[in-house]
Amino acid sequence: MSVSPRANFGTSDPIRERGRIDRLGVAALHADGRQRRSLAGRLAGYDDSSKRKKARAITLAALDRVRVFNKRVLNPLMMRMTGRKHWYASVVEHTGRRSGRNYATPIAAQQVPDGFIIPLPYGVGVDWLRNVVAAGHATIRSHGQIYHVVQPQVISAAMAAPQLRPERRRTYDLIGVQRYLSVKFWPN
Repeated sequence: MSVSPRANFGTSDPIRERGRIDRLGVAALHADGRQRRSLAGRLAGYDDSSKRKKARAITLAALDRVRVFNKRVLNPLMMRMTGRKHWYASVVEHTGRRSGRNYATPIAAQQVPDGFIIPLPYGVGVDWLRNVVAAGHATIRSHGQIYHVVQPQVISAAMAAPQLRPERRRTYDLIGVQRYLSVKFWPN
């Protein structure tokens, strides 16, 4: 009968006592005592979690710069075409939660039988989403039609996936969309 090497660790094992065991139960020290990177760290090229956090912060900062560029440059250009009959983008019209002003924001909404599914590539902290959720309703112009929508709800990618067209789902997965906004048609 073979015994696993992990089963032989006792309280007298100095490596185990120092807490230097990685997720697989393998000592995380080289023979000369230097700390060894974990498997995830070796694959990602990082020595510790602080470098991973820094890389994540840099990624988020880059995404934030893209968001600001889109808000200041591309969105005003897109507003000329969005909501038209043969254009992919739609417009969500909403009211500011503090100012009470009316706003219009270009979005990529996909119509589903009971409303729309809208990807949230910049996360849930964007102004237009917070305004829509606070108000509980909005207006969407899509493919030449105007729709009044209610019951905004942020849902996961797993919940949205069955309702999305396969080509859109692949695109959203590729860019890392993790959350979606689901809205229902206003009952007439």
